[in-house]
Amino acid sequence: MISDTRLPRDHKVDMVKTAAIWSVVLCHVAAAPFSGGVVGTTSWYSAVLWTSLAHACVPLFFMASGALLLKPENELTFQKLYTQNLPRILAALFFWAFCYKLVSLKLMDSLTFPDMIDAVKHLLLFHHEEHFYYLHITLLAYAALPIARLFVRYADQQLLKYALVLWFLLGILYPTVRTFWPFTLLNGIPVQWRMNMTYASIGYMLLGHYLSVYHPRPNRSSSV
Repeated sequence: MISDTRLPRDHKVDMVKTAAIWSVVLCHVAAAPFSGGVVGTTSWYSAVLWTSLAHACVPLFFMASGALLLKPENELTFQKLYTQNLPRILAALFFWAFCYKLVSLKLMDSLTFPDMIDAVKHLLLFHHEEHFYYLHITLLAYAALPIARLFVRYADQQLLKYALVLWFLLGILYPTVRTFWPFTLLNGIPVQWRMNMTYASIGYMLLGHYLSVYHPRPNRSSSV
């Protein structure tokens, strides 16, 4: 459970979450030229620019979660995690995924009983619209919280840095360059070194925690 002693609100994290929310809005608005737009036009390049900047929204959300949920002061039990946190995420996921299924069936004029049963089967098998990927990843990130919290509780700054460097190399850099030569020449086990996007997202939580604890502080010394 969360400790009864309320911690003061972290306004820096609030600012990060606000930036992430606005980035989500910008991401969807700016992506309009991709639908039926002409590649190479000014509007297309503009969409590329703004969506590239706005796609930082998901990492920012995970970093904000890590800054808050990985604090040792906030006690988190398995009971709270599996009776409150995860069920709420699942409820939101299935509710909105079901709403999208209903709208899709309505638009296709296919609100029949067999189609409804088929839609429910797809829901239970997590065959949801692609943009629900954030909630899918959040389920895994929350399930990993007890392990991540134990790690950050006993890890010193150097060990945290090592974990973040390893995460960056295998979860961010390697998957990015994997499609470019000479990395395309690799095969076999080295191909499996990279972390997929789902597991790599946990690293953003560690990064958020690290920055909230060890963020650079300006030198307030009065000496010149």
